[in-house]
Formats: sequence, C-alpha cells, structure tokens
Amino acid sequence: MIEVHNLVKRYGVVTAVNDLSFSVKPGQVTGFLGPNGSGKSTTCRLMVGLDRGPGSTTFDGKRYDQLQAPMKEVGLLLEAKAFHPGRRARDHLRMLCAANSIDQKRADECLEMVGLADVAKRRPKGFSLGMGQRLGLAAALLGDPHTLILDEPSNGLDPQGIQWLREFLRFLASQGRTVFVSSHLLSEMQLLADHVVVIGAGKLLADCTTAEFVARGSKAWIVLRSPSYGSVVDVLRSRGWSVEAQPDGSLHITGAELAAVGDAAHSAGVVIHELAQHRSSLEEAFIELTSDSQQYKTTLPGSPGTGLGGIGFPGLPGGNS
Repeated sequence: MIEVHNLVKRYGVVTAVNDLSFSVKPGQVTGFLGPNGSGKSTTCRLMVGLDRGPGSTTFDGKRYDQLQAPMKEVGLLLEAKAFHPGRRARDHLRMLCAANSIDQKRADECLEMVGLADVAKRRPKGFSLGMGQRLGLAAALLGDPHTLILDEPSNGLDPQGIQWLREFLRFLASQGRTVFVSSHLLSEMQLLADHVVVIGAGKLLADCTTAEFVARGSKAWIVLRSPSYGSVVDVLRSRGWSVEAQPDGSLHITGAELAAVGDAAHSAGVVIHELAQHRSSLEEAFIELTSDSQQYKTTLPGSPGTGLGGIGFPGLPGGNS
C-alpha cells in the first residue's frame, strides 16, 4: 500500500507538484496519467526521496528511507537506461544483487523474465531504448518486491513488448503486489489499469477506477446506417431523440437506448445496415479533463495565428487531397 500525503515541489516561482495526495492499493494496477509537464516524473521522484519537498510518502507505513532493504520492498524504474553503458547487462544486475544482499542467481532469473537472457553478456551501450527499458525492469524486479513504481516502462517497446508488459504487470498485481505505472499511451493504459490517478499542472484531477473515469468524462451515442435516411431520421426525431448526419454517411443518435432505436426503425419498416452503441475512450475522457492544464498547446497548420495558412493536411478542409 502506497500512501501519498500533500506532496509539494517548487522550482523558483513554478509549482511542479501542488499539495498532491492519493493512495495506491495492492492487488491492482494503478495508472498514473497527466499531460507532459504535469509533474508525473517529479511526483515519482518525490515519493522515494530523490527530490525533496514538503509532504510524505509511505510504503506499508514506512518512508522509503526507513526501509531495511529497499530493493526487496520497492522496485523502481524511473529513468530509461539507468546503467553504466560499458558494464555487461548481467554484470550490472549482479552488482546490484551484491550491493543489496540478493542471491546472484536472481540476475539470470530476471534477465530471462524480461526476455534479455540472450544478450546477458552484451554491453548495454548498444541496446535500443526498448531493450534498455527491459533491463531497467529486470533491475526493479531483482529483490522480488511487493511494490513497483514504473515511470513510462513501455517507452520504446514494440507492440509485442507492450502486450507482454501488460500481461506481466497484471500478473504481478494478481499476486497481491502494488503496481503503480505512469504512461502516455492511453489506449494501452485503458487495457492495463484497474485504477487511475490523473494530475494536471501538479494538481490531482481524478482518483477512481478506470471505468468510472471513462464514464464520468465520456459521451455515449448510437451509430446507425440505413439506405433510407429520410424515413429513419423522421422516425427517430419523432421520438424526441437528437439525430445528426455524419460526413461518412452514418447517423449519430443521442438520448436513446440501443434497443429502442432498433425497435423504432423496425416498426417503421426501415432497413438497417448498422446499429451500434459507441462510448468515448479513456483517451477522449483524459483529453477533456486535462485540456485546461496542458503545458504545451499546439495548433494545426492553417489555424488562425499560425502563419501557415497555405499548408494543409490531406483529406482535411483546405488540405491537399
């Protein structure tokens, strides 16, 4: 169990983390989300004392600096390629084992676990970003800790690696471990996380289950396709439902239940080619919630004030088709 209480970090006049409090429970994967510059990495560093500031974090009731054997209790992956580039991968892990009273055999076990057994004798200066992340994860697992704090662990992994990481972290959580993972891959986080903690500009924006977060910020609508648009629109609007035609030829209906729309179309003798319920994703809910706390706001070419009015994207208004 991780308990974070009133963390604060200031850099001059800039407050990177602003009175942040939340809990991370064992037995589930907790996702840590926020726009770039929101304070996620700083929070992780504050939690284990690598950055200093007001507030506190405890791991099963103890601060990180009070733990008798930190690597055996809390596994950390906070930076990509946090190793000496000239020291062989296996030797890097064996050195950590020696420094933390961990059996040397654990180095080979962890290399096998993360898929690096075949490159154990290679120097990681030639590793890709994804391989470096795997080595960092192996280091975090050396002490067989009950708590994991992983900052962007999927960064640099290929699709197969991301799928493996998802299944692996969910397996660890199923063993009753506390798994706290930050990521900017929101579609992946929707598949991985049971619970989310969302921050923006260093402040807590949400602390709830992933399903609750999506439901809170999402919109639901029904998609309908029919060769008899005129008839079906009249029927649907007569029931008091909102109907909007889309550029792809479909209709979006709000304020209605899926079965009720199907029944109404059937009773009017309207042929239906598609009828489906749609709901916003975690990404859409996240963007809606954090839109006011983005540090780096962008515009599309051709937007007012960009000076790029002559540049367009294919398929978009004003673009090059």
